[in-house]
Amino acid sequence: MVSKRMFFAVSAFVGLAVAVAPQATLRATEPQGAGFQQALEDAYNRLTAMKEWNPADDLKLKTEIQKLTEEYILTRLNGEPRPPAASLENDLNQAFSQGIGHMSSEQLRKFWGDVHYASVLEPSPPANLYVIGFMIPHGNSSLDVIDVAQQVSGVYRFTAQGGREMQGHTLRLTPMRSPSVARVRFLAYGARLGANQSPLGVVLYQFDGKSLLPLWTRDGLWQGTVKVEADTVILMFQDTTHLERGTPPYFLKEEYTQTQASLKLRSRGWADAP
Repeated sequence: MVSKRMFFAVSAFVGLAVAVAPQATLRATEPQGAGFQQALEDAYNRLTAMKEWNPADDLKLKTEIQKLTEEYILTRLNGEPRPPAASLENDLNQAFSQGIGHMSSEQLRKFWGDVHYASVLEPSPPANLYVIGFMIPHGNSSLDVIDVAQQVSGVYRFTAQGGREMQGHTLRLTPMRSPSVARVRFLAYGARLGANQSPLGVVLYQFDGKSLLPLWTRDGLWQGTVKVEADTVILMFQDTTHLERGTPPYFLKEEYTQTQASLKLRSRGWADAP
């Protein structure tokens, strides 16, 4: 989990401005990852190019970075050799981490350098399918994107997209065992940026071959952690009612089990601090 002090440091960065220049184009002939990393660096450098910040330019810049990232992903998936999920995830994280090198504050560079930007899953079955989640941060907000890439006529393309429920959070994906071979399930989770106590958000997603849909969500879990064991999801988080009682904080533990439709609460009780 990211510390409270670091979140305050990131919040201070939100006042920086955005200026958007024409989108760079990646070439398959460039050294692997080098063109993408430079394009990211150029885009993030433009954050400081204007004296005033506004939401429209912020979204425009994040959308530009999203397109750059998706172009890079498809270039890698359609190249030879096709990268395993772990390799693609590592390359995405490295490019994003180094792409924030323009930031003048050493504290901010360290914070964003430690953040996990991307997760890549390669479920099987079905074959030739990737689930890629990545976050595009700016200050104490982020654009979170989850893409499903499949082979269509021998070429990888994005066939579904989601992630709206995770906006403004760090983002990680972990696979879930699906009750059907025709469906892919996974958890997305992360801490809300710019908030005290690092509140955790968790979403169960399902891809049915056509659409990526959220089946279940939990959000605002103070100092929350999540663990997946077979068909069970275990959440631990701080009970916030201690603020009203004026007592030391306690932690709650919730266990959910998978069903055909979603997740069902199996047990809930007090727990030791994680």
